[in-house]
Amino acid sequence: MKKSVIAVIAAIVVLVACCAIFVSCLYFLRVDGQADVFIQFDQDNDRFVQKLDGDEKEFVISLLDRKIEYKEAYSCGFSSSLALLVDQRYYYIASDGCPFILDVETNKYIHITYEEKAALAELFGKYGGVVHVERMRDGGNDGSYPAWGEFFVVSPTN
Repeated sequence: MKKSVIAVIAAIVVLVACCAIFVSCLYFLRVDGQADVFIQFDQDNDRFVQKLDGDEKEFVISLLDRKIEYKEAYSCGFSSSLALLVDQRYYYIASDGCPFILDVETNKYIHITYEEKAALAELFGKYGGVVHVERMRDGGNDGSYPAWGEFFVVSPTN
């Protein structure tokens, strides 16, 4: 009886320690609601920078705030030619349809859903930028974002 109680307590201690290590490896991004927000994209060898206000600014802040940043190494196409600038900090949007944003300062990745990527594409398209968005025909592994499938390009609306 005494040995089983000690074993249960030891197992709980090990479980709590593993959870603490796991949580400490995660980084939750915090974005100030008063931050200046810009979108930046390249088109025809020109760089366009547009300051966002109102609902557009709130969308970008809500897209990044309280998201988990991961230390993975994705082979998606990231560059300054398709970026968000929030409070003088760059976030590169995957230009090849991947569902990720790269935090340039920390070199960590933020997962976004298909709907979030499509909303980003619409936002950039409003100002003349192009964002690639992919969606699987069968809904994806978890229904949130595809690995392959139909390929959509949101074109400029100007």
